[in-house]
This record gives sequence, structure tokens and C-alpha cells, in this order.
Amino acid sequence: MILFASDFGVVGPYVGQVRAVLADRAPDCPVVDLMHDLPAFRPLAAGCLLRAILRSLDGAGLSGAGRVVLAVVDPGVGTARDPIIVEAGDTRYVGPDNGLLAPFLAQGGARARRIDWRPERLSD
Repeated sequence: MILFASDFGVVGPYVGQVRAVLADRAPDCPVVDLMHDLPAFRPLAAGCLLRAILRSLDGAGLSGAGRVVLAVVDPGVGTARDPIIVEAGDTRYVGPDNGLLAPFLAQGGARARRIDWRPERLSD
């Protein structure tokens, strides 16, 4: 299961574009839209809110092995920051290396890795 959260808002093409790529690349994996109005351009605040939201879901059957949280709040889109994966417990968090995933790194045993892979074509 992929849980998707962003500051994209619900108006405009961005959520749809991401979901279309996910449907193409992982057609058998359900995608849940957590929220798309995380604090805009405030990665650390958004990460703290996202952590609180995910804690509330842990007892609802949305946790466990294989859970991926895709989070995007990135005021530096197009800059030299890297995408990262944070592994904490049974969950993988994917997002920009800008502080958004810092609250998850604070969990005991969490570790981060840079994502070196890039698709042939990056979105505009």
C-alpha cells in the first residue's frame, strides 16, 4: 500500500499526474490519498503533521510490512537536493531530502538512503 501526502492541493494536475505514474508502475498496489494540503513550503512542519496523522492510522490496519509513504513538500523543486528513502520500522518513507522526513528519522533504528536512480525523463 502507498500512502500519498503532499502540499499540492486538490486543484490542478499534480496529484493526478503522480497517481497516473503510480498506476502505471505499480498497478496492483492500492494508493491512499492521505492529504494534499500539508503546510505548503514548510517541510519540517509538514513532516511533524504527517507523523501525527500516521500514528493515528497505526491501529486502523494501515500499518505493517510493505507500507510506503510517498510525501512531497518541496519548496526547492528543481534544485540540487536529493530524493531519499527513510526506513523506520515496517514503513518506508520516500520524499525530498529537505527536512520533511526528519521526524521519521528520529525514531529508534531508522535509517536514510539517497535514491540515485533517475527516470529517463524527469517531469517539468
